[in-house]
Amino acid sequence: MHEVGFIHRDLKPGNICTGNPPQDDHILYILDFGISRRIFKNHKSREHRNKRDRVPFYGTRKFCNRACHMEQDQGRKDDMETYVYTVLDLFHNERGLPWSKCLGEPKKIVEKKKALCADPKKELDPMIPASIARILIYLNGLKFQDPVDYRLIENELLSARKEVSTSEPSDEHMDWTGKLEKLVKDAKKNKKAATPKGEETLMFERLQRARRAREMNSGCMSGNESSMMKTLTKEGEGSEGPPGAFNERALTTVETTGKPPKIEKPVKIVKKKSRSKT
Repeated sequence: MHEVGFIHRDLKPGNICTGNPPQDDHILYILDFGISRRIFKNHKSREHRNKRDRVPFYGTRKFCNRACHMEQDQGRKDDMETYVYTVLDLFHNERGLPWSKCLGEPKKIVEKKKALCADPKKELDPMIPASIARILIYLNGLKFQDPVDYRLIENELLSARKEVSTSEPSDEHMDWTGKLEKLVKDAKKNKKAATPKGEETLMFERLQRARRAREMNSGCMSGNESSMMKTLTKEGEGSEGPPGAFNERALTTVETTGKPPKIEKPVKIVKKKSRSKT
């Protein structure tokens, strides 16, 4: 995607799916290009676009990069930062991301992301392979327009795999191999097929059970649990962006010309009172 001149800007486990089994279930596909952006000035040139002074927030707070939080323009390195967060979350849904237990506190998420990129060896859980820390250190040293060494990242991921497994990738199936076929088979037999659940769904269900148990005992729910419940409900699962009336072009005009855009006042409609006949 970067090679053809686009960045995704919203990479996360929810935007990745596997191919159809049994031929393509080992292939991963990226979905949802709704907030993708061209990074080259035109399709013929590989000249990188200039960095904008400020951009609106587009992304998912759990997985978005630091530049997105700070409303800064994103480049290829920022896309790869989000990619690493996705890998960490898939590696372990609770211990992979240091901010996985404070999803309802945006400020803490930003602080933990900054701390992680500044010193990944210190901030990452001991169970995470050291190769992941080296990837973050490499990405943290890149600038907005710098190209990314994808082969370096690929080699580090292969090294990470060797740290947690002694077998070669070709010697074993993927974790999800065979699960979809079983669901389809159960559905054809008119049985109630089990629905695969993601990490956020499982966490939401755990919080629901904890709330019910707490309500039975004390009739109240802790503030942290309440915050996480709001974060994991349908409203907090999707990508976020600026308000519907937000004018990105107007914002760019302010930054480039220094003159605020003219805001037209809405026309006031006055209803005339009907005269009664005497």
